[in-house]
Amino acid sequence: MTRAPALSFGLPFPPPAHANSPKAAAKITPTTNSSAHHASDGSYGGDRLGVGQRYLSAPIFISVIGLWRMGRRLPRIVGGSWAHLSRELTLEMKLKRPVVLLRGGPKAMPMTWGFFRPKLLLPPKPKTGRGAPPRRDDA
Repeated sequence: MTRAPALSFGLPFPPPAHANSPKAAAKITPTTNSSAHHASDGSYGGDRLGVGQRYLSAPIFISVIGLWRMGRRLPRIVGGSWAHLSRELTLEMKLKRPVVLLRGGPKAMPMTWGFFRPKLLLPPKPKTGRGAPPRRDDA
């Protein structure tokens, strides 16, 4: 009777004595399972990565939805000195799309967003007489 070769499993120490038997060698032979996920099939961890991506991208997605909603509900500035300055700067910078100016609520602060459809949020008009028209140096 011939003896099966010793299986080392790539370990620096010898395998246990029962691993040298022919039955042990038959048990260790790899089987093909089409449903198993391997790194070589492009799945990179299956569902675990998808869950992690969704978990980490959820705050970004929620923020984008919030900005989209804010852009739809806030009033647009279509006339006046701010709109004129915006059109002038858009032409000077050779932008393909105009910057949409939005008037914010009482707690709004200046903010910009949008890459393809840029938006600029401006604070509300001051109630005092200090609301001077915008200057080119301020923009």
